[in-house]
Formats: sequence, structure tokens, C-alpha cells
Amino acid sequence: MSLTDILHPTRDDARTEELLGRVREKLTELPESYRTLSLSQSYLNDSLFNLRKTLVDGALDLTTKHLIAIAVASAAGSAALVESRALDARADGVGDDYIVEALAVAASMTTFNTFYTFGHMAGAEYDALRPGLKLSVFLRPNVMTKLQVELVGSIVSTVNGCQSCVRGHVATCRELGASVEQIEEAIRIGSVVAGIAAFGGR
Repeated sequence: MSLTDILHPTRDDARTEELLGRVREKLTELPESYRTLSLSQSYLNDSLFNLRKTLVDGALDLTTKHLIAIAVASAAGSAALVESRALDARADGVGDDYIVEALAVAASMTTFNTFYTFGHMAGAEYDALRPGLKLSVFLRPNVMTKLQVELVGSIVSTVNGCQSCVRGHVATCRELGASVEQIEEAIRIGSVVAGIAAFGGR
């Protein structure tokens, strides 16, 4: 049972339908995550504005931003949000191979973030532990660029709370030529999607 089945807030249904209509117009359907957001007309409006503002070509290209958004939705554990982010990415021309690889990178990052975060939290005795696990999708991506992988890694590591991982990925992004402005745009879209996931997205 979803939140929309049990919660029935007072709202301006005409305005809500207008906002959801914009989603249907682009995606040709209405993903469940947007139905959940519609419980709060104000937050739905904010979310649509923030997505529209951040998911555009800028210092960082639109495709990379979509990949970050999909990866963050995955790291946040929201299958419904992954679906809506994937639909939005496809509507903007992002190929399925890229979408799948972004999910694989997010999963790999979460594996290693969990391992390294344990070491940091458990203390010096465990801090030197090394995972000894395969990381092929991260080291040898099939369609994503190395910079795209590192940007996804830095934002997913932020969501997962692994400070050393974030610093390592950001340093590599800079070595690969990423500007501070590009990194700022990456964390901005990541923050927007993480916030949406927190609104019953799981």
C-alpha cells in the first residue's frame, strides 16, 4: 500500500493536476513517485521547479546529470524514483545502456562505501582493512566516461556518508579536468533527487 492510498490531505486539486499534467506531457505517463509527491502541492511544485532548473545543459552536460540523478535514486533505495528518473532520462535521449551502467556504478559504490565507512566508524584497528572485491564496472565502464563514473561516485558516496570516498572521487574528478562549477552542478542535482527520495520515495 502506498502513501497515496492512506493519506488524503486537503489541497488544490486543480493546481495539483496542472502540475502533474506537465509530467504526463513529457513522460506520457505518471510514475508513482510523482503521485506520492502530489500529496504536498507545495513540495511537488518545488520539486518540479528544482528538477527543471537543474536538469539542463550547463557547466555539466544533461546526460551526466541524468546519470547522477538515477544513481542517487538507486543509492537512496527508491525503486519508484529510479523508474521516474529513468523515464525522464530516456525522454531526453539517454540510452538504456547508460541508465543500466549508472545503476551498476551506484551499486558498486554502495558496496565499497559500506566497507570503507565501517572501517572509519569502527576505529583504527579496522581502518586499514581492504575489501578485496571486484570493481570492474567502476574501473572499466562500457559506455560512461571515466569522469561520469567519478562524478556519480562522488555524489553516491555523499549520499552514503563515506567522507574519504567523497574526497577521493572529487580529487580524481579534478585530475580528470572537472571544474568546481561542474562538481557544484553534480551535487545540486544529487541533492534535489535525495530530497525527493526522502518524501516517501522508498
